[in-house]
Amino acid sequence: MKHLLLRGIAPSFAFLGICLSASGQGTISGSLSGTLSAGVYLANGNLLVPAGQTLTLDPGVIIKFVGARTVTVAGTLIANGTAANPVIFTDDEDDSAGGDTNNNGPSTGSPASWYGIRFDATAGASSLAWTELRFGGTGFWPAADVVSCAPSFADCTFRDFFQHGMRLNAAARPSVTDCTFTANGGTAVLGVAIDAVPGFVDNSAAGNGQNTLDVATGTLAGSAVAIASHSMLSGAVVIDANLVVPAGSSLTLDAGVILKFRSAHTVAIDGTLASNGTMSDPVILTALADDSAGGDTNGDGASTGSPASWYGIRFDTTAGASSLAWTELRFGGTGFWPAADVVSCAPSFADCTFRDFYQHGMRLNAAARPSVNGCTFTANGGTAVLGVAIDAVPGFADNTAVGNGQNTLDVATGTLAGGAVTIAPSSMLSGAVVIADNLVVPASSSLTLDAGVIFKFRSQHTVTINGTLTSDGTVSDPVILTALADDSAGGDTNGDGASSGTSAAWYGVRFASTAGASALAWTELRYCGTGFWPAAEVLGSAPAFDHCTFRDGRDRGLRFDASARPTVSNCVFTANTSVAIEGGSIQAVPGFSYNTASGNGGDYFRVTSANVTAPLTIGPQSMLTGAIVLQANLVVDPAGALEVLQGVNFKLEGTRTVTFNGPTHLRGTAYEPIVFTTLADDSVGGDTNSDGPSTGASAAWYGIVFPSTAPAGLVENVVVRYPGTGFWPGLECNSAAIAMRSVRVDEAHDSGFELSAVAPNPTNLVAWSCGGRGLHLTGGGFDVLHATTADNGTGIRAEGAWSGYLINSISRDNTNYSNLTAGHVLNSNGGFPGQNGNLFVDPQFVDAANGDLHLLATSPCLGVADYTTALLVQKDFDERPRVLDHALAGLATPDMGAYEFGNWHMEVYGETRPGETVFLVAQGPAGDSFLGFGLLGPATMIQPYGQLLAGTLGSVALVFPFTVPVGAPIPLAVPNDPVIVGTIIGLQMLNLQAGNWAHGNFSELFRVLVRP
Repeated sequence: MKHLLLRGIAPSFAFLGICLSASGQGTISGSLSGTLSAGVYLANGNLLVPAGQTLTLDPGVIIKFVGARTVTVAGTLIANGTAANPVIFTDDEDDSAGGDTNNNGPSTGSPASWYGIRFDATAGASSLAWTELRFGGTGFWPAADVVSCAPSFADCTFRDFFQHGMRLNAAARPSVTDCTFTANGGTAVLGVAIDAVPGFVDNSAAGNGQNTLDVATGTLAGSAVAIASHSMLSGAVVIDANLVVPAGSSLTLDAGVILKFRSAHTVAIDGTLASNGTMSDPVILTALADDSAGGDTNGDGASTGSPASWYGIRFDTTAGASSLAWTELRFGGTGFWPAADVVSCAPSFADCTFRDFYQHGMRLNAAARPSVNGCTFTANGGTAVLGVAIDAVPGFADNTAVGNGQNTLDVATGTLAGGAVTIAPSSMLSGAVVIADNLVVPASSSLTLDAGVIFKFRSQHTVTINGTLTSDGTVSDPVILTALADDSAGGDTNGDGASSGTSAAWYGVRFASTAGASALAWTELRYCGTGFWPAAEVLGSAPAFDHCTFRDGRDRGLRFDASARPTVSNCVFTANTSVAIEGGSIQAVPGFSYNTASGNGGDYFRVTSANVTAPLTIGPQSMLTGAIVLQANLVVDPAGALEVLQGVNFKLEGTRTVTFNGPTHLRGTAYEPIVFTTLADDSVGGDTNSDGPSTGASAAWYGIVFPSTAPAGLVENVVVRYPGTGFWPGLECNSAAIAMRSVRVDEAHDSGFELSAVAPNPTNLVAWSCGGRGLHLTGGGFDVLHATTADNGTGIRAEGAWSGYLINSISRDNTNYSNLTAGHVLNSNGGFPGQNGNLFVDPQFVDAANGDLHLLATSPCLGVADYTTALLVQKDFDERPRVLDHALAGLATPDMGAYEFGNWHMEVYGETRPGETVFLVAQGPAGDSFLGFGLLGPATMIQPYGQLLAGTLGSVALVFPFTVPVGAPIPLAVPNDPVIVGTIIGLQMLNLQAGNWAHGNFSELFRVLVRP
């Protein structure tokens, strides 16, 4: 052979080892530079493009390797193939390229016939276009081995290599566009660094051992890397390394990108991840076997992914503002990793899917604050969302979960870290937020629960409010705190099938002394009571509860201590094992109004400390199941003051005393008396203690005492039942400052009344069935007017120190008078007949055996009392006019005893609250009724009808200017104006005989108190 310069080579280039064979083919070996023109070249030695040198291959250049030869590019290789005239590197057996150049007859190339091309670190800007690398792979070389450099490949083909089509090292950054990898025995593209992936664009692979682009270096080296879907090969980018985005770096995945993990690798985001999927082109991170994403990427035939195929994504503390939209995480969970593990950072997830992980869909640490909106958690083996801090809950909105081990969002850090947190129902998952830790609102912090929020407690956890809790439920969307098993709230959140809660599933809510102005409306506390906690416990603070429900607790519904002042209105207490409400101070009672209780261990409001130390007003709206229960002695201190409004019932639990040392006004009415009785007395307020039908027994409690030092006070329309422990009288008064009207004592163990001093003059006193003296007068010069005593041991006994008179009274079925002389008994029945207008006859009570001491129409005591005295007394025990025409004969006269006989009775239905309607009905002989109302005042005697008590003639107005027939209801609409709350007006009927309006009676007085 002769060494010749090839035609077309510029004389300035030096070619080493190039010669022309006899057949006209070039033979090359060694170091090359310059330009090769179109033609076939046989490489019978290793080829080298030296550093700093350039080798250019014109279109149509074909290099065939004779034996196992290498090509090393240390300088620059330019391969300028075209679609019609590609540059080809191939086996000399490959007759399809340049013909049968080795003259051995028809043959084709075979893999591993030569090595391949290696681009070394010193390689310059090498560029290969329309270039084919065929039939190499000796020594497991890839077709192109790119080492720490950045060549470009456009429209190239890498085929029939024994191993890989292309291999990169960690620092390689090639540009590979529109290239084809086919029939290679190994992987299409191997060893790619994640930073190098964007250099691959619109390539294809088929028939390789693996038709994939495999990332082997997953740690970003650059500050910003963006991967588009056109970088994928066979429908994905295959990740075969841990993927790491360092702090200060960012990785962007464009819409449609699919990353498939070849084995159990992690994704760690210390910098920023932006995943910009769309509804039609989501970003997907999944297992290599998942053919539903990008097809059969690994060419193993139809397959699906399986959980724990890779780890998951961890967003670490230094992670920046990562954002994932329409992104799916599938088939991970190796090492019990969740799909997304958020550690002390705040990535955002919108419309993402977390599915088929071995364990959890998402896990947070205590400092994580992600934004998770419109996402789906499905078919994960663990919990949908785990480890959430209560502060992080608002970051979750409108997500769904189905088919997970637990389809829940679990709060694992319950202590608020922030100043103010608001949770909306959109944050719930599977109908609730699951609380898996003690929930604590620190002082100066606040937690707000919007309407419809449901908290379910996974186990026995507490809720402690040191700051402020606001629970804004509504009638249609209450806020509910309950047990995880309670499917009636939010459905089957824990996916265990139909179940209901059980008491003591969690503790309850405790409002500490530092708690702010907490307010709960339309809020339900269910299935509480671990550790015998009440559903709500208030310690030294003043939360407000409005239309709340406390139910199915292991212990009490609500408990408060001596310094607590809660406001509790329109609430329901039901099915709690112990009492509905238990409170440490009677001073807190006015904060309770219009609550109801049923099915509790005790359907009542129990007061455990009853010292009145400051001005206090108690109204009937504060009762629960018809009473306020006192489990302590009721004492009004001298510095205190007590006003009890009409309709209040006090039931004493145990042997308690009632002592009024300070100003006391008991303002009962005939329709709504104030009652003091025992807890067992179902005849007052119903079965308050829920023990089934029961009655009281004498000596159930001590009694009521006004000591001699008691300041001015009033006892009006008060009933005392079953007192007498320690032989106490039912009501003892030793103060001449106490006015007493229409007071009754029933079934005292000893005396009913014991009076040594009282403001002149007590009227309408009734003592029935007392074991000792009904009325014991031990001192003072007051008169007793219109009293009735019956069925006592002694009716009325006077001691020598008493110097008053008994007037217009009745004593029957007892030792009627003891130590009394005729000179001190006037116009009364029970002794001294014929003297001072007295009688000694059967008064004809309606039902004395059962305590009904009203007089029958035939009673001899009717119309025979002293008229002048009766006019001064004005009204009887029932607040009827004290002077009436009992016989309808045209003359009104008074009756003896506490009860005046009237022909008509006024019935009242409804509550006098703003916006409500009260109905009044006259019952009695046929006739007509007028209804008048006034602001009360002195009684006016109007013969023959009796006394007008509602007001003066000039001030009483008619409800209607026309009469209403007896028996027909008269509606009285209460104006819906809160300003009128507390107003007292008088309602009274004038009932006229049918056909003879000259005869009639005034009815009882109904003193209306407009309640809140």
